[in-house]
Amino acid sequence: MDSDLPDPEGRLTLNGLGLGGQSPRVLYTWAIITQLPSDNPLLEGMIAMTTAPMDIQQRTEIEAATFRRLIDHLQTHTDVQNIELMLTADFCRNCLAKWYSAAAEDQGVEINYEEALKAVYGMPYADWKSKHQKEATPEQLEAFKRQQAQQAQQQ
Repeated sequence: MDSDLPDPEGRLTLNGLGLGGQSPRVLYTWAIITQLPSDNPLLEGMIAMTTAPMDIQQRTEIEAATFRRLIDHLQTHTDVQNIELMLTADFCRNCLAKWYSAAAEDQGVEINYEEALKAVYGMPYADWKSKHQKEATPEQLEAFKRQQAQQAQQQ
């Protein structure tokens, strides 16, 4: 790791990148991303500055708003294909629909998979598929097979 101290001109650097003038939240996020050791003096007090206390209701509302924003984002970006999501993030819209249905069941609410798909896609799945889904390339299908095989070996 490069210097985590001010450079000769007094600017804060992390891994050689100038981050002077950034908020504690940005610095803390950067520290997580770059995996700074937790005892690094740059992190002193940053956790306390970035984690506001919240009750369970607030947390639930924040998580729900985040989920709605993710769903809206995926409904807006129909050019992003499910196979691409699976290859890069190991989940897709269909996974979200399964999780949505399972979470409803956990709450004693019956939402079948088709209803969950409609909630995630913003329309019936068959409509979305005919309007937006492209054929996966042979390379994507092969990469998906490899990914599935690796996951099977890890379980």
